[in-house]
Amino acid sequence: MSTILKLQRALAPNVTTNLADVLAAKTFLQGQGFYDAPEWGVTEYPDRALFSAIEAFQKSKGLRVDGLMKPGGETEMASQLIQAQALDVQSMGRNGDTILAHITPAEAALLHDVTDGGSINPKTGLMEFYFGEDNDSQFGDVSAAAQSNDQAAENEAQHSADFSGRESGGYRRTVDFVNDRRNEENAKSIERAEAKQAQAREIARQKKEDEDKRQKEKELKAEEDRQRRVAELQKKEEEEENKKGKVTFRDVQNAELAMQSVQRLRNKIQQELEDANRVANTFSRAGDKAVKEGVVGVAVGAATGGGVGATTSAFTSTVEAVSSYSSYSKQMKTIPDIKARLERAESDLDKERATLERYRDAYSQGEGSF
Repeated sequence: MSTILKLQRALAPNVTTNLADVLAAKTFLQGQGFYDAPEWGVTEYPDRALFSAIEAFQKSKGLRVDGLMKPGGETEMASQLIQAQALDVQSMGRNGDTILAHITPAEAALLHDVTDGGSINPKTGLMEFYFGEDNDSQFGDVSAAAQSNDQAAENEAQHSADFSGRESGGYRRTVDFVNDRRNEENAKSIERAEAKQAQAREIARQKKEDEDKRQKEKELKAEEDRQRRVAELQKKEEEEENKKGKVTFRDVQNAELAMQSVQRLRNKIQQELEDANRVANTFSRAGDKAVKEGVVGVAVGAATGGGVGATTSAFTSTVEAVSSYSSYSKQMKTIPDIKARLERAESDLDKERATLERYRDAYSQGEGSF
């Protein structure tokens, strides 16, 4: 097992890198299946394939994909974790086992034949093989079995031929043992998945119950609020019913204020009517005066032989008279509308006076109603 990857400098394009770091990173990534070495082999010089391998490794581990590997960075730490886990498992070997290796089922069967038959390491749960007392001869058998593919195939065939007899003696082929272990793991995985599904269903059920409970509490609160509003409305209606027809001092004051308001409006309209009549009279007198001045001017001019001057004076007076009479006519047209408004105000004032009198009588007599 190689040592854990520990960079001296960052691995990134267009920067000066440590050659030992490059070689160590390539070796690790190649072992993980991410680095495809070029035809000239793995070198200590950075290349595009190295940074592509770093990106692929980052993506597989859910890291930020930037193609960079820095000392103490998350990419280096992820690689160190993998190597540390392997070293940790390797350190748990028993009976002198110091190598952690990947083997095929056929290779495991071969080890089964030439060793004690294999067992399970209680710390790691992985298979282990022990040669027993005669290690040298056992290693010799392994070497002989591995001399050629033909010899390995022959050993496998021989093992298959002898298996039925050995099984009756309490042995099992390592391949079968591996399959059994795989089936056990599958069963455990299914059991864990079912447990997770059951837990998810329980969480969903509890969530549904909580939602239903909150909804019921919300509906209950809404109903309580509705009943409270109904009770308040009923109470208010009862209070209004009890007050119905009762005359209070406040009612008398309000009636006085209402009458005073209408009275002020009536007085304002009355003043408006008086002003309109006064303006109309002013225009009328101005017109009369202009007419008189025009007539006098003509008469004086004729008597004194004024000629054009007398005629001009008479014309000017006539224009002034026409203008004054026109303004008088317009002003007189507004007076009927003002009078109609005054009549309505007088009628409203009479009604308010009558209401005030009723309120005063009812309140002063202590009857409380009218």
